[in-house]
Amino acid sequence: MRMKRTGRLAGAGFTTVVGIMFFLYYYFVIEEAWEMQAAGAVVCTVIAYFLGGFYDRARYYAAELNLINEELHISREQLRRIDERYSALQASLDNFSHDLFGIMKIAELEARLLAEVKLIFQIDCVSLIETQAGHPSCSVKTGTGKVPRAVLNKIRQHQGQQLSIGEVFEYEEGSFLKIGEFKGRTFWLIFGELTDSMRLPVKRIWLKTLIRYVNVVYENLIVIEDLSAELKRTMEEQETPPWLLRLFFSLSEHERKRLSQDLHDAALQEQIIWYRKLEQLRTSGLGPDELKEGLAQIGDGLLDVMYQIRLTCNELRPPFLKEWGLVQALEALFDHIQLHADFTIYFEAEHFRDYLNDEQRIAVYRITQELMSNAMKHSKADEVHVILTGGKQNLLLSYRDNGVGTKTREQADNGFGSMGIYGMQQRVRSLQGEIQCVSDKSGLKMQVSIPLKPVLHVIPPHGTFVSV
Repeated sequence: MRMKRTGRLAGAGFTTVVGIMFFLYYYFVIEEAWEMQAAGAVVCTVIAYFLGGFYDRARYYAAELNLINEELHISREQLRRIDERYSALQASLDNFSHDLFGIMKIAELEARLLAEVKLIFQIDCVSLIETQAGHPSCSVKTGTGKVPRAVLNKIRQHQGQQLSIGEVFEYEEGSFLKIGEFKGRTFWLIFGELTDSMRLPVKRIWLKTLIRYVNVVYENLIVIEDLSAELKRTMEEQETPPWLLRLFFSLSEHERKRLSQDLHDAALQEQIIWYRKLEQLRTSGLGPDELKEGLAQIGDGLLDVMYQIRLTCNELRPPFLKEWGLVQALEALFDHIQLHADFTIYFEAEHFRDYLNDEQRIAVYRITQELMSNAMKHSKADEVHVILTGGKQNLLLSYRDNGVGTKTREQADNGFGSMGIYGMQQRVRSLQGEIQCVSDKSGLKMQVSIPLKPVLHVIPPHGTFVSV
């Protein structure tokens, strides 16, 4: 406004001076009538007025252009600073995520987090504390500076609330945010007073992203530490944990499936091809009758081999267990065993509802399969009774025979393929179930109870590992 007023005064002065000069010129130089001199002076004054207006506008626009250039320079400088800040924050996230690959302990993660926050925010007073549900006290895990009691009281007020991860809560006494909550333990990051730089939206976004990284790694490290502690405890007690047993049995079933497919797709198909060629040669009419009889015997032998391969494939991988369900798969197993067994099998499953997952279903099938194998080899029984009951909560498998009994602590001689009573106990324990076995001269009685809560799968159907 001041510049515009100055330009107008300059234009008015310029117009006055030019008008006076033209008037003097007409009065002293041009000797005309007074009216002509006055008219010429007026015309010249008007011309000078317009020239002064153009001069005024020219100065005004020049000043405006200078202001625009200055603002553009300031904007470019601001953009450059924003770009540098963004590049620095992005590089910080890249370096931090790269360092996470080498972190194996919670203490290392906490130290790395505090170092990065101090570097970006240029502060020294930052701490990490842990609180537990139902406990008023807290523990300072790492950091510098004393945590104000007023901040701890604010944290206790937020304890148990559904807070967003990485959201900063700012108070006069200090600021804090929630890193994560795991098994009743909540971790907090505490700052001193926030600076203007820390309040920038881009740095708030950076901090929230960083905390989300830490949250994921925190959870995984806690799981690893819990598993390590459980392994250490079980090694001291010399007892295999259930999750490790499930892993072993899942690996076994995966290998059984692969071996069954290899036998069916390779060995069995080759046997079928050679049998067909042998039949073509035998029925071609070439050669004496003795040769034909020999070829017929070889063909019968090949049929027996193919039959045994099919049986082996079915034992390695129960046919249609997933498609038919447990009851029909067990009925097919009993029908096959009944063809070769000297005892009669009585199977009841009227009060059973199949709510099992694949891992539980294959476990019950394998236990029943082993019981039938034991009955055929050792029981000398006349009758075998199998009762399957259960619903959504648990499954109950009852077995009894009238044979000679067996050793309840029989050890497995050939790994998972011939697990015996001890192997069945381990398989039931892997599903956190219970098994009761009574063996005497009147026969063997066994009862298996399995809770039907979700069980963590360690190997999905396609055969690749997932987190335990």
